[in-house]
Amino acid sequence: MANKMGFMPNRWNKPTKIVFDNNYFGENPGIYNLMELNCAVSDGSSISGNTFVRGAASHNFINLYQLDDNATINIDNNSFDCGPDTNPIRIAAKDVVDPDTGEAHAPRNVVVNIRNNTYTGQIDYPDWAGILFFQPYGKATSDFSGITVNISGTNTDISQLLYYYAGANDAQLLDENGTKMPHVLINGEEVNFRSYVEASTLARELPTPPAEEESSTQPASVNPLVVEEEEEP
Repeated sequence: MANKMGFMPNRWNKPTKIVFDNNYFGENPGIYNLMELNCAVSDGSSISGNTFVRGAASHNFINLYQLDDNATINIDNNSFDCGPDTNPIRIAAKDVVDPDTGEAHAPRNVVVNIRNNTYTGQIDYPDWAGILFFQPYGKATSDFSGITVNISGTNTDISQLLYYYAGANDAQLLDENGTKMPHVLINGEEVNFRSYVEASTLARELPTPPAEEESSTQPASVNPLVVEEEEEP
């Protein structure tokens, strides 16, 4: 079994500025997730200018498990070359514990910029493709609506940039009006996340994906967010 601990497996909950810029991540046989960021990733964090080769991890390259309030995080100018079961970025965004009151709340006023990245790879399961996907961290995630993601300038020939998934053991956050969904902008235009998810669910059933660490049971269908390719000017 692949080692789920990865290259950056931190386990503390304190707000932490993370900077991984201008690195080369080569093949790592046996590594499941490369970066498992359980700390509250804080304002000014950057994972930019890196090269992630196919085989650097068998599952996800970057896992943002917790995001600090009022953080702007940049994931720019990377090269992601993915294997058949690999996604570059997962946002789980489990609730943040207030250091003063000890109470947990969903992350507030967070911006994640994903700009000018190259996304390539072996896509055996097109419906699971995406430079980014959202999945709750078990029951520890209560709301994605405090997160805005800006995706722009992606260099790829893969038509699907995003999807959403919640396993049987995850919080079920897709309410009727999509009020707990994130705000996502593609090249400056906001997409209706809830409508895309609903339309994709009606359109198809998908193969069972690789097992997730927080979900012991995966259903046979999910709700992917499909982004149409733009025509060349």
